[in-house]
Amino acid sequence: MGLLSLGSPLSWEETKKYADHVRKHGIEQFLHIYNRLKTRQNDMLKWGDEVEYTLIKFDHENKKAYLNLKAEEFLEILQVEENTNPGNNPTSWKPEYAGYMLEGTPGKPLGGCMRHFNTIEANMKLRREEVNSLLEPDEAVLSIVSFPRLGSPKFTFPEHPVTPGEGVTSSLFYPDQAIFQGHPRFATLSRNIRERRGSKVAINVPIFKDVNTPSPFIEESPEVKGEGASASKPDHIYLDAMGFGMGCSCLQMTFQACSIDEGRHLYDQLAVVTPIVMALSAATPIFRGYLGDIDCRWSVIAGSVDDRRPEELGLEPLKESRFVIPKSRYDSISCYLSPEGAKYNDIELVMDEDIYDQLTKNGIDELLARHYAHLFIRDPMTLFKEHIDEDDTQSSNHFENIQSTNWQTMRFKPPPPNSPIGWRVEFRPTEVQLTDFENAAFVAFVVLLSRVILSFDLNLLIPISKVDENMQTAQKRDAVRQGKFYFRKTLKNCKPQCAGSACCEQPSNTCDDITLMSVDTIINGKEGEFPGLIPLMNSYLSNVDVDIDTRCTISQYLKLIQKRASASHSDWPEGYYGLPMANTGCPSGASFDWKSGWIYQDTEDNNPRNDKSVSFHIEGQVQPSSINRSFCIKTQITNDQRRPVWPAGTYCIYQRTNYCPLGFNSGFIKWDDENSSNGNKAKGTLPKVDSRNSDTKIYFCCRNDGYKSNPIDLPTNSPFYLFAHQQMSCQQVRWAVATSEWIDYNTEDDSNRDHVKNPAPYVQTTRGQKIYYCYYTSCQYTLNASNGMINFPRHPGNYANGQLCSWRITVKAFQTIEVHFAHFRLSDVNDQLIFYDGKEESDPLLATLHGKNTESEITSQVWRSKTADLFVVFRSNRVNTASGFQASYNAIGTPAATTAEVTTAEVTTAEVTTAEVTTAEVTTAEATTAETTTTARITTTRTKAKTTTARIATRKTTEAQVVTEKTKPTELASSPSHPTSKLSSEPSSLPKFNSSKNHEAFKKTCIQQSQSTLTAVAIVLPLICLIAVIAMAVYLFLRLR
Repeated sequence: MGLLSLGSPLSWEETKKYADHVRKHGIEQFLHIYNRLKTRQNDMLKWGDEVEYTLIKFDHENKKAYLNLKAEEFLEILQVEENTNPGNNPTSWKPEYAGYMLEGTPGKPLGGCMRHFNTIEANMKLRREEVNSLLEPDEAVLSIVSFPRLGSPKFTFPEHPVTPGEGVTSSLFYPDQAIFQGHPRFATLSRNIRERRGSKVAINVPIFKDVNTPSPFIEESPEVKGEGASASKPDHIYLDAMGFGMGCSCLQMTFQACSIDEGRHLYDQLAVVTPIVMALSAATPIFRGYLGDIDCRWSVIAGSVDDRRPEELGLEPLKESRFVIPKSRYDSISCYLSPEGAKYNDIELVMDEDIYDQLTKNGIDELLARHYAHLFIRDPMTLFKEHIDEDDTQSSNHFENIQSTNWQTMRFKPPPPNSPIGWRVEFRPTEVQLTDFENAAFVAFVVLLSRVILSFDLNLLIPISKVDENMQTAQKRDAVRQGKFYFRKTLKNCKPQCAGSACCEQPSNTCDDITLMSVDTIINGKEGEFPGLIPLMNSYLSNVDVDIDTRCTISQYLKLIQKRASASHSDWPEGYYGLPMANTGCPSGASFDWKSGWIYQDTEDNNPRNDKSVSFHIEGQVQPSSINRSFCIKTQITNDQRRPVWPAGTYCIYQRTNYCPLGFNSGFIKWDDENSSNGNKAKGTLPKVDSRNSDTKIYFCCRNDGYKSNPIDLPTNSPFYLFAHQQMSCQQVRWAVATSEWIDYNTEDDSNRDHVKNPAPYVQTTRGQKIYYCYYTSCQYTLNASNGMINFPRHPGNYANGQLCSWRITVKAFQTIEVHFAHFRLSDVNDQLIFYDGKEESDPLLATLHGKNTESEITSQVWRSKTADLFVVFRSNRVNTASGFQASYNAIGTPAATTAEVTTAEVTTAEVTTAEVTTAEVTTAEATTAETTTTARITTTRTKAKTTTARIATRKTTEAQVVTEKTKPTELASSPSHPTSKLSSEPSSLPKFNSSKNHEAFKKTCIQQSQSTLTAVAIVLPLICLIAVIAMAVYLFLRLR
């Protein structure tokens, strides 16, 4: 929302005369705040969220929706109670940029108690209910980022004409009346940004291209072809007003830190995560009625408030302007603030040297001085006549004027003058979600992450240039699944460790190693390599005092984030419906119980010709004169907003009740069964069926709102069926192979009454009706043999459009994998076979093969992994196919030994925990394998420094195993060159809490943890001694034999 001063706004010509005045006094105001509160300590954790809502008006008769310009009217009512009882209302409401937007927050910030996580969603629901209570029957309030038709003709209610070349926006698409009229700040911002830059803003969003998109895509509308022709780009959606950005809604979170130092630390650490959260929350695919090739609002808002002149953009020599400025006012942060972040500030920072000198001369450290000297290169965009001259000791208006119009991914917020509020940080990249549950989940995730960072003393910092690259990646289409983000391999703070007077060991260079990771790896972790942010949160939750109810709530929130990160669709969509039953039964793994039933149809008896496809996996029988098939019926509905919904596409399912799930339309197929002595029968739970007069009528739910070649997401852990729709071809499903199958129903010959009411499954008319089914099986293959084949299941037949499959090959330790192609033919450069040197797409890329590679080129080469794992992904585009590929793989090299090996293991560990125990030197001699019930297996792990660590695990059986992993020195170059830290391999042992006075709960947990550790050591040490005695006895026994 920003600063909302009241008064008479100045024009840009008047405002720019006072730009230096505002900057000078803004810095003076900051210095007064800083000097008064720089030593402020021990503020408790407080936090809150801001949700921006969109008002919608429906015209149900004409099936149209509009943006409802009633925000000002609603605000007057919503703010009555808040103004009557300041500080005692559970909600707080503020205006936003547009006349269709409302900003709602909790009336009071939430505190540091874990139980407050149970109130996030409830307060959001209360806010929504407060607005709902004001709505007419044809109105709604939604939490959506951007109205899909924003900027399209007649998109507001009431309708207002645009005024190209005139008014505040001068927009071809966005009328001035769509801006919030109840405060002059918003219109003034729009006008002054346009006037400062000397032209309208020009935003070009890349268009999403499918098979029907013209290339190049050029808008034919008179507006774009006329005035917008010089600013619009081919293959882009042209936007020309601030409202296209600031008219978007978002979700923001603010945290109070215990001190300025903690605030700066959190600012830096959370800044690294901003692109990840933006990709996770991406919810903005449509702009001005067109489908864009990006998923987020960020670049659109950045362009919508970009006030830089051509000189500042570097397009012309500097004359009137002071700087060339690389970023918009709305962009990612440009520098870290904490001392530990200083070395990662690797991009050039444009700053006002005079302001920097003013700050440093008044005691501001270099890092904070650089930050504000950078923010204050900007001009004020609004100024009110009544607020030109302020008391710098009592006001922060000039400071906030510049601070609040630097819209960055993070905002460092000093305390307001004369307020009990402390130093704060604001987390700003999150896209608002459709439901309160989703919004609450993101708030809980970010709040918990801030606690984990402080409690475990994590270090997430990477070079700021890589954060900028991550921001660009995060905005791309499907970044949450396809994007790779720079992230630290090790989250531990690599500080020198000292013991007494001993020399401090300097941190390893590998502490700062970064690599490209998927969102899934960053959030959920990767075994043995990266712990994952949510496993760390769960470790934290296991060590704090949290009641069962709150822990359950938090777990549900974190599960949503985990599933978003892994692109998991582990359950079937909500609704009542049915599927054809496969011969393997109903789909497994559902959170509900499928009901089943069957129908027996007595078809034509005279010269019967029922038939079926060669490939046939339906549970049932097709006899010449009868057909029996079974159904899987979903009879439970929860109205749980967290459940998946049926995705857009072209396919059919069985209808169960009188209504289809959202997005489907109802139709039926009627079979005229045998008239003479008809033997039709049915049993169990069935789809919606109408059987009478020896006929069978079954109802279907069908949809046609997406391309069949655009893969949809459904559970693929077991085979299942859908119906083909409109054509015999199948809807593609991600990570599955679709096989077209059919049943030919030979129905009654005499006066046949077969009938199809569309929409219905695809039917060919024969002597009866041939109905097409689509049978799906998973194409995520796991291969563990030392050799085998990689080929698409249909080979040598053509693969399908929109296909996505994978092969995960794992051979024995110390071996590598060679791949030889016998056949290779892909249709074009967009059909690709991609090799990764590891277990998933976040691992190093080995090769990308595509349709421009010739068969002779591919079959004459050999591809070889560097590790014992190889991950292969095949994806085809939506046009053209070919016969695909066929390859063989072989394990190369000598595998790790499987017999018992005994070598000398020197244990020099200094730390004692339940997982690692300091012992003296353990030395064993060579032993041979023996068939005994008690076995000692000792293997060693060699690091670069030739240090060997022995870990001893106790078991409840009589077998004692001492197992470590052996790593070839030659492989260390391709893996992290330092031993795996406890952080990456054992998240459960992580919690080492800060002793800051502001975290009383942490103190309590720390004491409990220390007591638990001492108890564990007291138990474990005697067990270790006992195991050592047993091991020595076994060794002597074997030697004596």
